[in-house]
Amino acid sequence: MEASATVDHFEFKLIPGHRGGETFAEMAYTFEVDGEAYQGERICFGPATSKTMPDSAKAGKQITIHYQPSNPSNCVWRKGPTGRNQGLMIAGLVVACLGIVTGLATLRSALS
Repeated sequence: MEASATVDHFEFKLIPGHRGGETFAEMAYTFEVDGEAYQGERICFGPATSKTMPDSAKAGKQITIHYQPSNPSNCVWRKGPTGRNQGLMIAGLVVACLGIVTGLATLRSALS
């Protein structure tokens, strides 16, 4: 399900670490479902970095969020793969295809 939400907080924070660190997005938003107020913080499934997230969620902005009807507190702003997750999905598909091709070739040579 979808609901309109108001962005309460959005910023990028540098998290020190490998290669000098990476900049991750932090966010908070509020929305209502059946007259009850909820707050969410999940931006997307996977890391929300400055490379994968546009700086488009200023405080006070209206956004559309997605929530689980049976548990509206389980919510996310952007559903679907983003950034690193897309790369991992593609790599996984390539490995799976190579495994299928190899398996079929082995099976074919065993039956010959």
